Amino acid sequence: MESIDAADELAAKLQGMVDRHIAEHGIEAPPADIEAIDWVPEAPPTRLDLAATGISTIVWATGYHYDFSWIDADICNSRGFLQQQRGVTTEPGLYFIGLDGMHTVASGLFSGVGADAEHVVDHLSETLLTV
Repeated sequence: MESIDAADELAAKLQGMVDRHIAEHGIEAPPADIEAIDWVPEAPPTRLDLAATGISTIVWATGYHYDFSWIDADICNSRGFLQQQRGVTTEPGLYFIGLDGMHTVASGLFSGVGADAEHVVDHLSETLLTV
């Protein structure tokens, strides 16, 4: 929420600078059409019954730091590191992509995630064909 507030403050400063420039130089410009949005996110769920909701696949996009504690599956070693091979875990239907050092140095980067994603999709295709 602090990041959103900071972005709003910056946007308001920039808008003020533009408005002053327009006024100082006598530029004809349309009026601003920005509506204020007062948005507060809902509290996130703390539990989810995957079977009851019919969810069989999870795609998880991560950022900044890893926290696998919410996953009720034996997928981490004793130090909390994810156990996987190119995104494939031992837990059926649980896959990861975009994590640092998964297969290559670029696995955690936008430019390198594609190769890992392709591997996971190939694995899924093979798995679905044998079911």
